[in-house]
Amino acid sequence: MPWYTPAALNEFMSVGRADKAADVAETGGIPVFLPGSILVVGIGESLGKVGYLDHRATGNQQLTALHPAESVDGRFIAWQLWAAYEEIRAWAQYSRIRIINNDVLKSFPIALPPVEVQVAVRKGLDSDKQNLDRLRDAADRFSKLMAERRQALITAAVTGQFDVSSASGRGIEVP
Repeated sequence: MPWYTPAALNEFMSVGRADKAADVAETGGIPVFLPGSILVVGIGESLGKVGYLDHRATGNQQLTALHPAESVDGRFIAWQLWAAYEEIRAWAQYSRIRIINNDVLKSFPIALPPVEVQVAVRKGLDSDKQNLDRLRDAADRFSKLMAERRQALITAAVTGQFDVSSASGRGIEVP
């Protein structure tokens, strides 16, 4: 079973690679986060980060797992908490490090419209996230391709395959 730390919680509620794995046969005393759980970081610099689990997992003491009732769309709640990142951080109690304990987290206000509205809003946000992910992937591919082409041009210039002394302005008209 994956064992998560706050470092695994990425942007837009994604949960990345687990730092470790917990032996399922030895889960005595280890909290089990059920599929559909909302992970919230409750301490330290990552305070307020939110992740959504679609599988069973566990994690360290910095993570709180919220498991919504059947009548609530958990991913809707996760989006709501994700959007309230700064507000959650502001609710944190201070000692030497920021902490938001379970009692404080339980008192954090959330909106619960009818479940049909929750599902519709969540689907819209999930769709927007998928579109953003596709755009990021395209931008990453473009950036890598431009870096490769830049390196090829530099290599060609350094190895003499391309005459840089006469290349300046070639094919470029300046008004």
